[in-house]
Amino acid sequence: MVSIAILLLFMFGSDVYPSRFTWEEIGVILLMPLGLITGLILGWQEEAKGGALAVFSVAAFYLAYGLALKGSFIEGWWILFFLLPGSLLLLYAALLSSSRSRMAAK
Repeated sequence: MVSIAILLLFMFGSDVYPSRFTWEEIGVILLMPLGLITGLILGWQEEAKGGALAVFSVAAFYLAYGLALKGSFIEGWWILFFLLPGSLLLLYAALLSSSRSRMAAK
């Protein structure tokens, strides 16, 4: 929930004018928040799918924005902190699956 709030602040709380961005930059910039928010919301019901979508969207944003548009990953290393909620969902899904398989084996 905190990640979603922070992303919404990034998206709507700044004085950045969209006309200063190219269409490619706008598409890449929207990739991460929309994919992450969708993944975290989906993760409340389906942990593995939501976590995978959240992690994929952050990783895709990091690669596309850092490498393709900026030419360097160094400037955006802090974006990797947004991998944490999706990674935790994937970890929870793996632990839940392992627990269910042990219960079924008994």
